[in-house]
Amino acid sequence: MMQKFLFFLLFVCNLSLPAYSQQYDAYNLRSSLEDFVRAWNTHDPKSLLAFWSDDGDLINSWGKWGKGKNNIERILAEMLHGEYSKAMMEQTVDSLRFLTPEIAFVDTTATLSNSDYSKSEKPFLIELHIIYLMQKKESGWKIISVRSSALHSHLMKVK
Repeated sequence: MMQKFLFFLLFVCNLSLPAYSQQYDAYNLRSSLEDFVRAWNTHDPKSLLAFWSDDGDLINSWGKWGKGKNNIERILAEMLHGEYSKAMMEQTVDSLRFLTPEIAFVDTTATLSNSDYSKSEKPFLIELHIIYLMQKKESGWKIISVRSSALHSHLMKVK
């Protein structure tokens, strides 16, 4: 009887391992995206580049496309040292779907705003839909591909 019980217990534990692993992976993936937002808010393209896989790509909300770290860094530098030099990001994960244990699609809603602006700049708020294709590597979750599209943009009224 004890043997049957132990076999049953072992069977049930094995069934729950994939679910636990996926929850753990989802937690780590969300944490990685939170780290990505913190890196964005430093406005340092090189720190953002660390989140991409070597052969990753990016299409920003203006349709600029780059493949490979050199091209992605160029696009990020244009954004972060140009129009978005003071833009702060906030991001919410709307959906996370594992295609395999190592590949996941993540849909997010993000806002970019420059509430710390000078008189020569206009304050803005942009709402984005960002889709990430992520891959689990030994070093953590890496971005394979990002697609961003603007949902809304507003110039804020200055008081």
